[in-house]
Amino acid sequence: MSGQPPDHRRGGDPAPSDALSTLRRWLALDSLEEICTRAFPVLQEHMGVESLVVVELHGRRVVRWSGHVGETADPTMIQQIEEVIGRGSAESRDGLAGSQTAATADIPEILSATGLNHLQRLQSGSATIFDIGWRGAPHVPDDAHGYWRSFELSLENLARRDALLELSHIDPVTRVYNRRHFNQRIHEELQRAKRYGRPLSLVLLDLDRFKLLNDTHGHQAGDIILRYIGQSIRRSVRAIDILCRIGGDEFAVLMPDTDMDSCCALAERLRDLTSTRSITVGPAGSSVTVSASVGAATFPRHADSPERVLWCADMALLAAKHAGGARSAYFDPALHSTGCARDGESERHSDATRKQTDRTQSS
Repeated sequence: MSGQPPDHRRGGDPAPSDALSTLRRWLALDSLEEICTRAFPVLQEHMGVESLVVVELHGRRVVRWSGHVGETADPTMIQQIEEVIGRGSAESRDGLAGSQTAATADIPEILSATGLNHLQRLQSGSATIFDIGWRGAPHVPDDAHGYWRSFELSLENLARRDALLELSHIDPVTRVYNRRHFNQRIHEELQRAKRYGRPLSLVLLDLDRFKLLNDTHGHQAGDIILRYIGQSIRRSVRAIDILCRIGGDEFAVLMPDTDMDSCCALAERLRDLTSTRSITVGPAGSSVTVSASVGAATFPRHADSPERVLWCADMALLAAKHAGGARSAYFDPALHSTGCARDGESERHSDATRKQTDRTQSS
């Protein structure tokens, strides 16, 4: 990266009481926006910082970013960054989580292009990276480095806290997000969809006759099936989509910026995905074939609250189940639900499934 990070090894820290009190206050903050908001005026006063941008990345994905400009800085800087990284909240300038497309290697170049003359990459743990860009005087006073180090430590502390929180949001069987994460994200994503006038779709997938599979092959086989389905769905959705296991054999996919047509296409693709593969569940190579029912709903077409969106998708899922399973459906206010599949495709699949069930029951 161009530029040099502040050298913490030279010069003295500010008075111990100032450094410690500043660090204590910043360590108590639990969001990137709060840290940057509190740190910016301090860094502006002691280091001559005119503008500050921090981009948080997990692996190669931009999670969020925060930007602040002073009265003497270029007011269009934030807008320039938004156009490349992703639109931020007008209130907080906090980036839209998971919606950015810029690659990790591009961030320093993006920040430099906006006129930020100090660039630093802060690695925190194995996955979290903070790219920091700021504009100010070329030489930082020696007694200001303690404030910058407090800023770095607060970012590192935030990353560690987020890592622990992430663990509490992961389902241990499938390694996808759990119901707690789903409940949080459906509220956040719906707020963003309303703010920017964008659609938000929800797909629910429930395995057919999963209890029978558990009773026949054992719960360890059931876990193998759930892991397989979870990872298969993950490979079939976009990076910005949010996959969660919200029940015993039920998965949810939240899809930002996705209208009804695209939602239906994914719902049918997921239904087809679960019905065309044989899953090995035993050490002797025994395998099973599973099917799934899928329900879908979209904001603002069907609902305007998280609870209502979930209810509509659930009603569509129940309609698919009641129609014989192994099919996809989306919610329709007039008809309650309508098939998502191509004409006749789900019906043929459901007929075959029912015939197979009848043969099994009669044998």
